[in-house]
Amino acid sequence: MRVFKLSLLAAAVAGVATVSVAQADTTVYGSVRISETWTDIDGGDDFWDVRNETSRLGFRGSEDLGNGLAAIYHYEFGVDASDTADVGGEDVGGRLAYVGLNGGFGQLTLGRQWEPYYFAVAGEVDVFNGINSGNGYFSNRLAALRSGNMLVYTTPSFNGLTASAAVTNDGAAGDDGGDVWQVAASYDNGSLFLGAGWRQVGEDAVIDPDSDFFLDDPLLADDLDQFGVQGRYLLGAFGLAGSWQRTDDGDDEVDNYDVVGSFRFGSNTLQLAYFDTDDTVDGWIVGAEHALSKRSRLWIEYGDNDFEDEAEPDVANLSIGMRHDF
Repeated sequence: MRVFKLSLLAAAVAGVATVSVAQADTTVYGSVRISETWTDIDGGDDFWDVRNETSRLGFRGSEDLGNGLAAIYHYEFGVDASDTADVGGEDVGGRLAYVGLNGGFGQLTLGRQWEPYYFAVAGEVDVFNGINSGNGYFSNRLAALRSGNMLVYTTPSFNGLTASAAVTNDGAAGDDGGDVWQVAASYDNGSLFLGAGWRQVGEDAVIDPDSDFFLDDPLLADDLDQFGVQGRYLLGAFGLAGSWQRTDDGDDEVDNYDVVGSFRFGSNTLQLAYFDTDDTVDGWIVGAEHALSKRSRLWIEYGDNDFEDEAEPDVANLSIGMRHDF
């Protein structure tokens, strides 16, 4: 009887192990990011606000198809962690939703995903936690971030060198081709990162800006080109990153600049940044992070935004927050 009970226990453990293995290809992850933010509007009011700082919940996974080929998928939802009373409505938004194939040829994905141009041109300078701190790249409302209706091909890594090409098609009435075309390439060996990208937004293309950074109303673009480069270098505890982007609509050219310096000591990181967008806004950001663990951190950041248009009031933000990843 004892042997029989031990056999049943062994079978049960084996069954649990089998279920775990079957589900191991799907990863559930998330990040809760909330701040207490003070905003000072020049000539206006100043106020405190508990803010959601792009919290998210996601699911990603893959299926081995054999011969080195895998099917991949990814869902990610933005969640308003500061007030989730209406979790079925505006407090939950889609950030990523795509499916694709991965193999020796590289990766091909289709759906709502990160734009390759963003990683090549701005990913290394987008380092602050508070979304209102300020950034030259994001002060351009046509800045690339995430986009739906997009087909992306990414090459395998060749000793740290990768390249991507993407096209966005929204199927709008009268649309005669791709709405947005882009190519990007980057090299990363750990200490040194170099990136460059080109993005062409077609005439009358409807761009739906990501609500994390922009207003909710779609933008009607008018045949413009964007080109940018980015670099980052780490030397021991010190880091320096810079980004430049030019947007050309045929009549005007607008340049965005970002420079970020960092210093790490122990569990702490200090960061200082300067940003500028021609004829729009310039400013600076200073921040400090303290890592409580590999998954939890505290931060304090101060950003000052000076607008060129005298009708637009200058804005300063102080953000004190916490982030936990799981």
